[in-house]
Amino acid sequence: MEFENFRDKISDSARKSFYFRQKEKGEKFGKVIGYIIMYFVFTTILYFVFVFLKKLPENWNYFHIILVTIFITLLGSLLKLLLR
Repeated sequence: MEFENFRDKISDSARKSFYFRQKEKGEKFGKVIGYIIMYFVFTTILYFVFVFLKKLPENWNYFHIILVTIFITLLGSLLKLLLR
């Protein structure tokens, strides 16, 4: 009963504001998950390209390619910060 009275007192703008805050959290979560998935897709494609072209050193494996792509990602983020 008390909850229904409280819900009736909330204005429309407050309800919309709450809805948009929830949507922003979901969008941020989706962007992070999408970034992680695409990172591993890019890393896997890069690994297979190097393997098929026989350009990968003999003692390297998938983990080394992950380190290379992390370095590329960090370098890109650093350049983005420097150019702001």
